[in-house]
Amino acid sequence: MPENIIPIDKLLDQVGNLPPMPRVVEKALQIIQDPNSNMKDLANVIKLDQAMTSLILRWVNSGYYSLRNKMVTIEQAVAYLGQRTVQNLVLSASVASFMNRPIPGYGLEKGDLWKRSIGMAAGARLIMKEIAPDKAEDAYYAGLFCDIGKLVFDVLIQSSDLTTNVQEKSFDEAENELFGYDHAVIGAAIVRRWNLPGHLARVVECHHIPSHVEEPLRPLAYSVHAADAVMMMFGIGMGVDAMQYNLDPMTVEVLHWNDNSLETFYEKVMPLIQEADSFLQ
Repeated sequence: MPENIIPIDKLLDQVGNLPPMPRVVEKALQIIQDPNSNMKDLANVIKLDQAMTSLILRWVNSGYYSLRNKMVTIEQAVAYLGQRTVQNLVLSASVASFMNRPIPGYGLEKGDLWKRSIGMAAGARLIMKEIAPDKAEDAYYAGLFCDIGKLVFDVLIQSSDLTTNVQEKSFDEAENELFGYDHAVIGAAIVRRWNLPGHLARVVECHHIPSHVEEPLRPLAYSVHAADAVMMMFGIGMGVDAMQYNLDPMTVEVLHWNDNSLETFYEKVMPLIQEADSFLQ
């Protein structure tokens, strides 16, 4: 255990100056949570942000949803996707700007973290739809934010020997040895600061060690864990820790995966990652 561990709150204050949620995002989330609101109200708010509107229309028309007819208005997209999915896409749009930057401490180029996060979010949701559909959108949240702690750690890593240590062990093990906690713990702290549900913070915190989370949350944690591993396998967002990911041996059993699962994952998730990349370009 390293000496002089920086308290997480202090680290977030000094290093993790992540921007607050944009006003349009806050308003959209308020409407979603208001039982007296309707989908038209939500569409009207989203239309105030051109980039967000573009992103949602791109994604609803991507191969992930496989629609027969293309949707051309935000009203159509919101009505088709539903409030929970739109809520997730709104959050995705809000974090795109700072997830898109390079993360040199982890060997990630501009856009790598964003594409990886979108892939983990969509992948975790796809997995949960098969085993617990009512938790699918929670899986999207957790996948989207599970690596956000890397943004905070990046500054410290560039002035450390972490990239040397990681050659012989997993990245989270090296982080713990140098800093006293890993990027998953930092990510969970950010999720709590943004007032997102506490159970999502726990899943983010345990996505590398899903067996450590409380029993009711294990399928969620394993879905993110598996999506993370598959992103590595597909070469999405590979940094200096790409070859040191330890897959929990219970993953296949918990998620009921079979020979077709990986093929389905690729067919559904890769088009969405490509759309996310196109949006950034």
